[in-house]
Amino acid sequence: MANYKKWENIEDSEEEEEDRRRKLASLHREEQEELRQEQEDVDKWLRRQEAAIRRAADEPQKRLPVPEMRAPKENPYRKLTKDERKVLSMLIVVSHFEEGETNLDRHPQML
Repeated sequence: MANYKKWENIEDSEEEEEDRRRKLASLHREEQEELRQEQEDVDKWLRRQEAAIRRAADEPQKRLPVPEMRAPKENPYRKLTKDERKVLSMLIVVSHFEEGETNLDRHPQML
């Protein structure tokens, strides 16, 4: 019978551990950069939506594609500040996931 006790105390070298940490940090930075780019895109979209709502409030006769936007007097809106829009756009980006995927690993970011 073989004796495997000599393999019990084998550990990764410090270099391997440091390389692993660097790779994880790099992946994290890349993911954060992608999220920030998506956030900017969603922020631009939100600004366009706000502008459409403001125009609809000024011209109530105008036909709008979204039913919620057709009656601005009945459904008043609150203008978002730049910081609020930034937070909202990041929440949208972080909470979004494609069909068949999950966003459970992003739960801490959502909080």
